[in-house]
Amino acid sequence: RVDAPLFFGNAGFLKDKLREIADRDPALDTLVLDAYPVNQIDSTAAHALKEIVEEFRAGGIRFFFVGVKGPVRDVLERSGIVDLVGACHFFFEVHQAGASGDRGSRSGSPVEARSALRLRTSAVV
Repeated sequence: RVDAPLFFGNAGFLKDKLREIADRDPALDTLVLDAYPVNQIDSTAAHALKEIVEEFRAGGIRFFFVGVKGPVRDVLERSGIVDLVGACHFFFEVHQAGASGDRGSRSGSPVEARSALRLRTSAVV
């Protein structure tokens, strides 16, 4: 869970923290970012988030977003993150993301196909 605006001052910390979570569990296949408290995101943080999403996807980790507010989602759309993860990976509630992960992805991408049908391990941030 991110409890602050995402901006240039904490973008590096966010990337480091997400990598730390992924490194702790090699079986991690899905990460759910609870962004409900995030009221704004600047371009530096959006760029950093896009880099980490690309890195995780390349490693077979799906990335779900929960509770993204309209203005934050607008920035994520402009930065290409929504297209990268797919609009179907944005949810209102954490339990919805978990239920979606349990069903597997419908996008058919090779990264998501490896972990389809059931979340082996997931992290909610």
